[in-house]
Amino acid sequence: MASIHRTYVHPQGWLTDQIKADRSESNHLINVLRVKTGDVVIAFDGEGRQAHARVSSVDDGIAVLNIQDEAVLPGLPVRITLVQAIPKGSKMDLIIEKATELGVSEIWPVITARTISRPHDGKDKTKCERWRKIAQSASKQCGTAYLPVVKDIMGFKEAMGCLAVFDKVLVGSLSANAISLKQVLRSITPVDALRVAMVIGPEGDLTPDELDVMVKLGAVETSFGDLVLRVETAAIYALSIMAYEFSG
Repeated sequence: MASIHRTYVHPQGWLTDQIKADRSESNHLINVLRVKTGDVVIAFDGEGRQAHARVSSVDDGIAVLNIQDEAVLPGLPVRITLVQAIPKGSKMDLIIEKATELGVSEIWPVITARTISRPHDGKDKTKCERWRKIAQSASKQCGTAYLPVVKDIMGFKEAMGCLAVFDKVLVGSLSANAISLKQVLRSITPVDALRVAMVIGPEGDLTPDELDVMVKLGAVETSFGDLVLRVETAAIYALSIMAYEFSG
């Protein structure tokens, strides 16, 4: 039996008994997936709401869907944010995809002292839009009803100024002072709405000064073991373990 196509519809597109996909998603449904009037799809709003909905019409390129049933699906009890120093090449694409699949709430792309990839002259906006589309595609494919917020690229100082919104901040570290990730996570009680940030440095890691700033702000230096992991491996490793520990 063929799987039912999934489509993301922004919360503003949800009405009482109908859903209106935006032009981009409508085009994907009708012209790429070849969905026809009368077909049933699964729509989700990125905030946990999901519904089976039947395509009722396509008006001026906008697909209108009638809601058949609707539910709010549970997510992780802890809101995880990945604070990721932008790696070189296309590694960030993979990190965004896997972070979405692992249920993170937000992704903060950050430029640190040793960041090699430094988007500028408008390319930062282009990259962020690309990453948001990757997250949206990953959420449709993996079946989650949640879509992480991919923030605009920020500098290290700006990111540090926002850390106060978190209940706990962990930073991947090779320092001898670092505490094992298992030990740190076992000390956290996973209650609803708890906000935890995981900070992953760039190739070459965070500088000692950057790490010192974070520790003074209350971040916990966290070890991923004896091996030196690549940036993308470190992010996926840490988020996988967090998702496991915080899941029901």
